[in-house]
Amino acid sequence: MTFDDYINLLNADGELRTHLLDNQVTDADIQQYVTEHSNVMLGYDLPLNLPLYRARYDSDNWIDKEDSSQYSYIQNTESIRMFRYNRDGEQVLYTSTTPFIAFKEIENGSDKNVYISKWGKAHNEDCFSVCTAICSEGIAADSTAGKYLNIMRKNLRPDTFRQAEEMGNVLEADSIDGYEGLNYRFSSAIASRLFQGCEALLTVSKKSDGKELNITFKREAVDTKLKIRAVYEIDAPSRHNGYILHINRIGIPQDNQIEWHEWRINMDSFRLPSNHQDQDLAAIRQIIERHDERRYQFRLFPNYNKNLDDFHVGIIVDNENGDRIYVEYKIDLV
Repeated sequence: MTFDDYINLLNADGELRTHLLDNQVTDADIQQYVTEHSNVMLGYDLPLNLPLYRARYDSDNWIDKEDSSQYSYIQNTESIRMFRYNRDGEQVLYTSTTPFIAFKEIENGSDKNVYISKWGKAHNEDCFSVCTAICSEGIAADSTAGKYLNIMRKNLRPDTFRQAEEMGNVLEADSIDGYEGLNYRFSSAIASRLFQGCEALLTVSKKSDGKELNITFKREAVDTKLKIRAVYEIDAPSRHNGYILHINRIGIPQDNQIEWHEWRINMDSFRLPSNHQDQDLAAIRQIIERHDERRYQFRLFPNYNKNLDDFHVGIIVDNENGDRIYVEYKIDLV
């Protein structure tokens, strides 16, 4: 995005426009802008029953992978720097509505393993006061983002809806050429103001082509209303052309600790996804009969379903010809 594009996106005029052009934007300028442009945005209650995911890379100084707090918001406030929806020292939990988008949001080409934590509500009856900033342009009606856009339309007055869409564009703006960090100064200030009246901020993930959501939670909501359900240790995506293609092990939370487990396939549980053809069944039967041979690799994706004992999605790779078959199966933890 060019600098002129960003000025137009902000609809900046008067003193703010002058300060932007002079590259002398002050915190007071930003606060005035935020106050004027988010003055009618209100929170409304949503159950948020869908599973949510947070991703982080492994690092040399991250030793205790049994500590469940390490998969939540950053614990050390002194190490928190301004990001898209948080100010310096402000603790928020960034999540996405699929594990794959959660990874895309942090992808940087590192050769480290990735840890994806899966989150859900602590209590079934919990609702979250949310603020929504979703621009409707380019959103598919049958997508997760489309579903919540419709909820937003029903819950907000027309003037509030228009303002929420405008704020969505500012919050999700691409980096500005030659002005590193300028849009984060605006987006983090907007998010901080919204968090004064709500527990979660819903925005569209551009990494998903407008189909999925990023949901950012303030610390207090994480501590009281969210619960970690599982952690997946993902084999370094850089070894798989940047894709999440294999789970090494699965962590189960127990008394604020993560207990790590290897996994194995329940060989009696194979089934084809609904969009596959019946002729694949013969190939799967052959694989089941020959599963102890080194010819086949079994790769496991993070579970989209609500429980670990539901069916998982996986790939069977034929080492001889490179063919891949997408399947579903149940797993046992060992």
